[in-house]
Formats: sequence, C-alpha cells, structure tokens
Amino acid sequence: MFHQNEYEWVRKTRGTLLDFCRELEPNDFTRQNGYGWQSVRDSLVHIADCYIAWLGSFVLLETKK
Repeated sequence: MFHQNEYEWVRKTRGTLLDFCRELEPNDFTRQNGYGWQSVRDSLVHIADCYIAWLGSFVLLETKK
C-alpha cells in the first residue's frame, strides 16, 4: 500500500542528504572510511538500490520479496 506521508518523509530526507553531499569535496565523497559502506558515494549507491527495490516492490508491485 502506498503511503503519501512516508514518501514525503523519504523525499525530504533524501534532499537533506543530497544537499550535504553537494558540499563535500570530491576526495571526501569517495574516501574509504573503514566502516559501514566504504565511502559516501557507495552509501548513496546502496540507498538508490534500496529505493529502486522499494518502488518495485511496494509501488509497482513487481517483486514479491
């Protein structure tokens, strides 16, 4: 079931994260940090993959997982 309030929250937090990333120097964006995902860039790729899975699964009903 699609929930407008949840999507709005996701959209706002994504905007906050991207605003922060815009301020990073390129070297800081790709620097290996040694915990969690390996860099801010890698974390964003993971977030994008999750977002795509969420859209496919819950909004478009294309997956069953």
